[in-house]
Amino acid sequence: MAKIKWIIGGAGLVYAGLGAKIFRDVQKPNTYSHEASYEYDKNQGSYTEAIKEVRKEVIRIPSSMGYYLYAQWMPEEGADKTIILVHGITSTLYGAMKYYKLYKDMGFNVFVYDHRNHGKSGGTATTLGYHEKVDLETCVQWVKDQVGQDSLVGTHGESMGAATVIQHAATYESVDFVVADCPFADLSRELTDVSKRDHKIPIWMTLPAASLISKVTGNGWYRETSPIRVIGDIDIPLMIIHGDSDTYITPDHAQDLYEAKVHGVRRLYYAKGADHAMSIIKDRENYCAEVKDFLIDIGVEGL
Repeated sequence: MAKIKWIIGGAGLVYAGLGAKIFRDVQKPNTYSHEASYEYDKNQGSYTEAIKEVRKEVIRIPSSMGYYLYAQWMPEEGADKTIILVHGITSTLYGAMKYYKLYKDMGFNVFVYDHRNHGKSGGTATTLGYHEKVDLETCVQWVKDQVGQDSLVGTHGESMGAATVIQHAATYESVDFVVADCPFADLSRELTDVSKRDHKIPIWMTLPAASLISKVTGNGWYRETSPIRVIGDIDIPLMIIHGDSDTYITPDHAQDLYEAKVHGVRRLYYAKGADHAMSIIKDRENYCAEVKDFLIDIGVEGL
């Protein structure tokens, strides 16, 4: 009997340890510095111009959660429409700047920022949208203070940023449209997919332990980080973009999100041959044309 207890106890410790590893990997990712992020995106062809030379105002915005968000503000003279660009996990605002020219050419003010626990922003944990959506709302309100409370504001997010803009739009009624590029539908689903793909042992079975640790540490259950659970609450226009060759977040996530968006305008665009977060790089011309067509359809482009 004592031996069985030792075996059960040992198995429990292993289970808890694997859960803690998942929690650590999610909330403490290895992130890029600004310089490394810029070089990475430059080398993969994200930019078509000298992005570091763009005229900008550097700002630090206090988060409601006790730290500062590092941001860059690039206004267009006389513009009353703004896009907020939201980067993916491990990256910085330079990862989001691959979309800068698309919106600048349409006369948008552009606002970019570092997520909590990324780049030059504060915060000690990454929550893939659970807290990040609150910070995004802080950024939206900062923009409206600059341009006007009735000005038009949209969000364009990539990967974790895409999941964030969906969760934000479902929580707040402060933006006019959303573009979500390669979002995951549900955090637990994505972690299960990644674990099954990358680990020979069934580490995905310890997700409940990781989720419990997340909840206890004030970062929510993993089931609370689920764009697909809340996307049905979004009435504003939403465009979902996904590379049809994405192996990190597979394209079925985009299809399921599209089908779950039951109110208001929705659009789904698959970029041919594009892997994760590579759609605008793989086919910039068609990518830009699709986004512009979406904005024309909803009466935004040309305002």
